[in-house]
Amino acid sequence: MNSESQNSCAVGNLTNLTGQADGNLVAITSGATFSAACGLGSGTAPTATLNIAPTALTAGQTQATITWTAKNVSSCNTTGTSAGVATEFPNAWTNTNVSCANNQCTGGTNTVTTTPILNGTDGTYTFGLQCLTASGNAGVFATQSVTVSGSSGGGGGGTSCTQGSTGDIPNFTALCSGVMTLHNPGITTLGPSAYTYSFVFGAPWPGSYYGDTMVFSVGSTQFLAIPFTPSPTGGVNFSENQTYTPKPLTMAISKQPGVFGTYNSSGASTDTTGNVICGQSGGNPSLKASSTVPYPLGTTCKLNSSQQYWLNIALAQYNAANGQWITTCSSGCTIGIGLYTGN
Repeated sequence: MNSESQNSCAVGNLTNLTGQADGNLVAITSGATFSAACGLGSGTAPTATLNIAPTALTAGQTQATITWTAKNVSSCNTTGTSAGVATEFPNAWTNTNVSCANNQCTGGTNTVTTTPILNGTDGTYTFGLQCLTASGNAGVFATQSVTVSGSSGGGGGGTSCTQGSTGDIPNFTALCSGVMTLHNPGITTLGPSAYTYSFVFGAPWPGSYYGDTMVFSVGSTQFLAIPFTPSPTGGVNFSENQTYTPKPLTMAISKQPGVFGTYNSSGASTDTTGNVICGQSGGNPSLKASSTVPYPLGTTCKLNSSQQYWLNIALAQYNAANGQWITTCSSGCTIGIGLYTGN
């Protein structure tokens, strides 16, 4: 009470105080007085709430409404949010480090709607809100968890890329979501979104952005890992567009994210483990993939329908002479991939 301002709630005329075992005081008095500021919602204590409805979601179908409030705080951010939320709910919870007053934070939106992605991972996801006081102290936290079921990835997490995960190229990590620039020939920026096959190529296998180029900005040691499951028919050519990819790269279709294998001096895959279906390393690689049996002439990536695969792409080149990887871009790195019909 001593730290409250004159306009805040105060209690006076307390007598005959006794203490509880935990140190809290209990007032035993009939003459206590309360200031006019006392009542519901009075005082200057920081408060924050976070509610999500419903809390049981079906991937790709159920839309959730996230509602939050903050009072008597200076700013709020999404501390306490589990790492998987950014991938499972792309661009759904981005109210980070915004200034606040009463129940509204400048630059933030108190109600957000979102839907878990179909090809994500079943499980429990926690959304968090941390609000700071004017003095910079972490005033209050609020969290809410939801469960996701019905993902094509099931419970094993096999069909969604994990941001920052590693593969077999030393020091490279996965870039799983963000924006993409579509050139067809006009320029359209799409996302941010998880880099699913439908997002990157316009539709489920085999896709719809034929003749277009998809351009990504990546770090010098990041790889793309795009999950897909081919249907019994259809085929495509994945080709580097050198206009937007001025550096050599490695492209592979594998059974695991970020697995590229090894290559000979001509840049052809020499993998013998069975993890890499096909791949090329060097300048201007192209992969012709098909799940149609008999396979079309010239098919380099013979796929089985209904099996999970990954299109892995990295700005790195395999040196067959010493068995080591060479990073081919140091800054301002972009990857441009074209999609063409393969049958």
